[in-house]
Amino acid sequence: MDLLVGQGDPEATISTLAGYANDDGGFGWALHPDLRSATSQPVGATHAFEVLDEARAGTSPMAVSVCDWLDRVSLTDGGLPFALPHSDQAGSAPMWAGADGSRSSLLITCAVRAIAHRIADRYPAVAEHRWLSCATDYCLGEIAEMDRPRMAIETGLALLPVAIDAILAPTLTPRLVERFGTVRVIATGMALGVAGYALFLPVGTGSAYVATLLPTMILVGLAFTLVYGPLTIAATDGVADAEQGLAGGLFNTSFQFGAALGLAVVAAVVVAATGTADDPQALLDGYRAGLVVPVAGAALALAVTLPGLRAPRAVTAERAVAGGSTGACARAS
Repeated sequence: MDLLVGQGDPEATISTLAGYANDDGGFGWALHPDLRSATSQPVGATHAFEVLDEARAGTSPMAVSVCDWLDRVSLTDGGLPFALPHSDQAGSAPMWAGADGSRSSLLITCAVRAIAHRIADRYPAVAEHRWLSCATDYCLGEIAEMDRPRMAIETGLALLPVAIDAILAPTLTPRLVERFGTVRVIATGMALGVAGYALFLPVGTGSAYVATLLPTMILVGLAFTLVYGPLTIAATDGVADAEQGLAGGLFNTSFQFGAALGLAVVAAVVVAATGTADDPQALLDGYRAGLVVPVAGAALALAVTLPGLRAPRAVTAERAVAGGSTGACARAS
């Protein structure tokens, strides 16, 4: 951190980095915290290049030494495996421990190559190194075969229905809140969320988009339409004007923290269910297990909301409009 703000010692930083180096020229020893192996690994080379770049020490012989090591461990197509085989797997994430060392990974090759190109701008020995040239050719070739523009457009259109709340939140939600009350609208949104996530659970390798993913996208979009704005109203209703900012801040913080926590739980379940398997069906089974988490979470939220249906409702149109537009803006950002 001191180095990044201009107060650190570059030489001390490089000396610290050298402690993670191996005799083969690569870097290991848990330089990447999720891969706690002493062996040299491609991701270790990525972090080594990052430190050399930040220390403006790209001309260090260490940079060329890393390139030499990368050249030796690259596969015949010029790419790097996601991780090299290693026996000391204790403490390493499954994605590293179970990586296939015989297949090139576009992800890790691009990551290492990108940082190396920064150093190459200042150090001709790295710019002219054979490994960098081969790795760049591999990355460009793999990307060209993806037909990237078509994939990006198709993916964007496939996910577009979930953004329906950007239109409905400021237009439909205020009217629903005014007519049926905050709690009823929230409960309906929660129910739609449960249904949307549950409908996606049977997804298979041959599932069609229209029959499987589209209904979930629409229902989840409607759920956010009906939940976020009214929740904002409920969180700030009855709060003194002088404390509205505090209440809104606490609500937004809890919303973001809850989303991050939920994502972490889903990821943990997926990793635990998938293990080291890498075949499509096993990965799909792992994702399906992870999908149980949002279904359960939405169901729990619905159960918490239902008792409030007995409470009297009193929401003004102005507050409904404010809440609905807030939800749309928050989701759009």
